[in-house]
Amino acid sequence: MKKLALTLFLTSVVGYTQVDYDALVKNLEEITAKTDLPQFFEGLPYSGTNYTFYDDRFLRFYDVIIDEAQIAYFVDELAIMITPFNKVEDFNNIRSKLIETYGAPELNDRGYSCDYRWDTNERSIVLSINKIDGEFNTFEWFFITLHE
Repeated sequence: MKKLALTLFLTSVVGYTQVDYDALVKNLEEITAKTDLPQFFEGLPYSGTNYTFYDDRFLRFYDVIIDEAQIAYFVDELAIMITPFNKVEDFNNIRSKLIETYGAPELNDRGYSCDYRWDTNERSIVLSINKIDGEFNTFEWFFITLHE
């Protein structure tokens, strides 16, 4: 009887263990060219020799949920390609946070698409969108280059 009670107790404890995903959430805006990526992403599932993420539970950029991200090293730079969900709210939140953080962007509006660009000593950010009737439609690309 004691063995059965102990077995049921251990099964209930182990069976209901849940992963605290909030503790694993990483904010991509915190990455710099000097970030120790293996330590920063410790515990997160990724694929490839670079860091490729396809799990929207773990990545954020200024509190916007990120659908996919690829992070790769180049010669003296670290590049981050971000794919948010295609939502107007995501675009507005990201653009607002970038303007708040880095100021007014360089703007290249071609009517059917628009590029927003911010350059600092530490990073270059390009947020490019497709438009329909002058309004946001989809993200074309969102690319951050971190300089040393």
